[in-house]
Amino acid sequence: MRNMAISFIRYGTIRTTVPKAKELRSFVEPLITLAKVDNLAKRRRAFSLLGNKDSVGKLFSTTAKICLDRPGGYLSVLKAGIRPGDNAPLALIRLVGAPENYAEQGNERPATESSNKNLAKPAKDTKSKDAKSDDTKSSAKSAGNADVPAKDETKQERATDEASTK
Repeated sequence: MRNMAISFIRYGTIRTTVPKAKELRSFVEPLITLAKVDNLAKRRRAFSLLGNKDSVGKLFSTTAKICLDRPGGYLSVLKAGIRPGDNAPLALIRLVGAPENYAEQGNERPATESSNKNLAKPAKDTKSKDAKSDDTKSSAKSAGNADVPAKDETKQERATDEASTK
């Protein structure tokens, strides 16, 4: 139910089966009533039920403003036919009075200082690929791992190395 409520708050309209839509209505309408008065305690209560920071923000900023003057009945369940395959009755559940561009409203998040700091860090200088492969060859040979070949050695080089060590 939580995931369906998050999707409903994000998009404003979802398509599901009739029993799920009716159950969703009983879950989301109290949340919208809760969101009509914006304070920290109510945001925390909504977050404990939803578990998604973006959805809670949109619930309090966009959804509650749309439903502010309504005393209840924020959602409408419209029957949308039958699903082919299992003949389950489908419903379209939507927010009453929502504008056409509801899905785009309230989704933008402000940039924080910490995200800007991460973008401004300079890249570290790294060794070139040739230098790294030379280091791997020399480290494998110097470590005494004669039976562990380096990446670029061929079969002939390994055979000559094994013959010279015997």
